[in-house]
Amino acid sequence: MKMLIVPTALVAAALAGAAQAQTVRLSDTDYIATARCAGLADGTGADTARFDQTLREQRRGRADHIRDAASSARREAASWARSDQAAATGELAACR
Repeated sequence: MKMLIVPTALVAAALAGAAQAQTVRLSDTDYIATARCAGLADGTGADTARFDQTLREQRRGRADHIRDAASSARREAASWARSDQAAATGELAACR
């Protein structure tokens, strides 16, 4: 009986740790804002890895129109950032 209790306790502790490691779900507005920040980073040549990871983690369960809005926001921000690097760099700093 003791042999069964120890592995069960270890599994329960591991599951509790995994539940705490999960990220909080972003609102749709915050998801779109993160996509915009990724576009600003794209357009200025900055690293997008952090934004891309967040978007990947948060994508599941989003409505199609929210994913489309996020894609549009990213494209538009990247285009704008390419045309106005100085302003885009300032806005990107606010995303961090």
